[in-house]
Amino acid sequence: PQQAARRRLGLSAQKRTLLATGGSQGALALNEALYDALSLIQASGLDLQVIHLTGVEHLGAALEHPVNRSASYRPIGFLERVEEAYAAADFVLSRAGGSTLAYLTALGLPSVLIPYPYAAERHQHANAAVLAEAGAAISIDQSELTAGRLARAITALATRDGLRAQMAERARRLGRPRAAFTVAAELARMAGFGPQMELSPEDEGALANRFPRAA
Repeated sequence: PQQAARRRLGLSAQKRTLLATGGSQGALALNEALYDALSLIQASGLDLQVIHLTGVEHLGAALEHPVNRSASYRPIGFLERVEEAYAAADFVLSRAGGSTLAYLTALGLPSVLIPYPYAAERHQHANAAVLAEAGAAISIDQSELTAGRLARAITALATRDGLRAQMAERARRLGRPRAAFTVAAELARMAGFGPQMELSPEDEGALANRFPRAA
């Protein structure tokens, strides 16, 4: 799946790959920190491939930035099938929203998380803390984010295969890839279909074919 996703996105099949995303609209602070960190990383000689989902409004700035001169940096304003980018990645830099963390844990992707500081009741900080405490992510508060610190975190994940594998396994342990089916079974039980109702593998396959993106 990873190699196929990279081919579809026009990426190298061999290079270590970082997905950087600030959500569907992008995140200016995260983008700017990434540019500075990538400048340091490129100067160090590390050959890292980057898919950067900038947000449509921020794509122009990414295309004009000097980091865009590298063939290994690919900025994209918006990607409808965002699951392709996750599938292509070895690790992820992102905010810590619920949908993003669902992708990370379902796929077992190590991550560097920068929680959005103005989220209601600091819920993104709480989200990031769960993964960080489990050893599945590196969490950096935006108030403490510097180019050097971000570059060190990215470099560690890009170059330390053992660390990345360990974090990936811990992320998978937090994942609930069958959540939709579990909810459906519970709703069916509440509707009177019996407490022991479970979806068979054939049922799951039929649902996955009918609703591939939801599954």
